[in-house]
Amino acid sequence: MLIMTKSKIYREPLPLGIVANICQVSRKTILNWIYSDKLKAYTTIGGHNRVWPGDLRAFMDKEGIDVPFIYVETRNLTILCLDYNDQIQKLLDDVATKCKGNTVTFGSFNLYDALLYIGQQNPTLVSFSWTNTTPWLLMDALVNWQKNNPFRLVITSENHDEVETIKQKYTSVANGLITICSIQKLIADMPSLLKHK
Repeated sequence: MLIMTKSKIYREPLPLGIVANICQVSRKTILNWIYSDKLKAYTTIGGHNRVWPGDLRAFMDKEGIDVPFIYVETRNLTILCLDYNDQIQKLLDDVATKCKGNTVTFGSFNLYDALLYIGQQNPTLVSFSWTNTTPWLLMDALVNWQKNNPFRLVITSENHDEVETIKQKYTSVANGLITICSIQKLIADMPSLLKHK
């Protein structure tokens, strides 16, 4: 049995296994609650169920189940950081906190969920670090999402040649909402970028 304390803080949508551990029931029971509309959940692009911590908290309060966690509501998202680099995620979290922003970070294995986040939450700013292994298809997907869900897309790279290549490919479709710069410039410009959506 998993013992949890009030110090456990959840910010991102929870997989059903974690929800089952929190409620101390089986995963099948969680699915039954979802299918009977007792517990709100959504399905990711990859077909996995996720439960927002706030929805789980409301359900547990209604059912009289002790809530052994704290959650930070992230559905009204200010900044979405899609990044492989833990140091960059930490830097953006720190800057976002100073700017009174609400940040969620994703590693590489969560990019499809991250695109779903963009559609659900309409963030002000989406930060994405370009590397030489980043697929152009992913960049195209982000740019297409940006066209339909206006947010400022900030693509960071430390390689000047990459920055120029990205600018040439995407600036014409940017509608003024795509910024390509170094991570240092993003951090320095964060307050002004958050003011303009």
